[in-house]
Amino acid sequence: MKTRQARRAANKEGNLYTVKTGFNTVFTDQQLSATVLQAVQLVSPILIASNVLANLHVLRCLETDGHVSKLDQTCFSNCMYAVSHATGRRAVQFNRAKNVSLTESLDIYLQQLPQHQQTPERPTYLKDILNAASLMAQTNARNHINTNYFSRTLSWIRLQLRQQAFLANMEYKFVRSWAKFACRAAADNITSIWDLLPRYPSLVQPPPHIRQFLEYLVVTMQQLMGPLPVTDWSLERKPESCLPWLHLILLDFEAAQGMPEAPRLFSMLPQSSNQTQFITISSTSLQQLLMAAGIPNVPSLTSGTGAKEFIQQQESWWSQ
Repeated sequence: MKTRQARRAANKEGNLYTVKTGFNTVFTDQQLSATVLQAVQLVSPILIASNVLANLHVLRCLETDGHVSKLDQTCFSNCMYAVSHATGRRAVQFNRAKNVSLTESLDIYLQQLPQHQQTPERPTYLKDILNAASLMAQTNARNHINTNYFSRTLSWIRLQLRQQAFLANMEYKFVRSWAKFACRAAADNITSIWDLLPRYPSLVQPPPHIRQFLEYLVVTMQQLMGPLPVTDWSLERKPESCLPWLHLILLDFEAAQGMPEAPRLFSMLPQSSNQTQFITISSTSLQQLLMAAGIPNVPSLTSGTGAKEFIQQQESWWSQ
């Protein structure tokens, strides 16, 4: 499922189920259990470090040229490879020459690490697990931007409204309504914003100087918010185009931290929790884990027939 809303809708319709069970109920073989637990311990620090690098890289790109490259699976996979060192047969290291911009961000990230801290290890058998993790990172980034875009925009508008005495002295519910009014006018790329006013019955025509202020505010936002109109669909389709606007909001939030009721700061991309540790295991990654655990008679990964044979027998292998 691509979005939280889609998962909730599927769950209501009975098309999505969550089953919680004990780890030892799924994996009974001791060798395989030990290998899976080791994989979790190896993957978790890679995910944490790669998310830090991804956030740092996005901020550096926005501060230098205001452009962020596509936030796809390859982007997050490169971050995971960059913050770790590969070990094992056919180990693939991060290609610095091919990823010049990310390499510059990586060097800044490495300089900030405590002295003598080693980068996480990335054994070859983690390849498919990290592929799944990078795809999930892409989905999480889109959800994060989609969720933050309008909520942070509304907070930013309220921050601007509080600078006007007429609006600052209003009840909070009216300030919220004016913020929604301005946000919709800007996001929908509406030229005559006062045509929207009848849709907000709690609002009345403000004094001329407030009208002028709101008109200027909406025009300014329309120039900075990115491709208009801004919709859930456009945020889903090209989320990186919205990051410059979120970055401007973040800078204003940082400058306002000394004010009463200062808005909360936020990250440009999701951050990993140090406490949550998990991996996504597909049939392909299970095959790699079985071989890494030394389980006998596992079909070879190097031949096409071996992969097909494993898929045909996957139910029996999942019962290990």
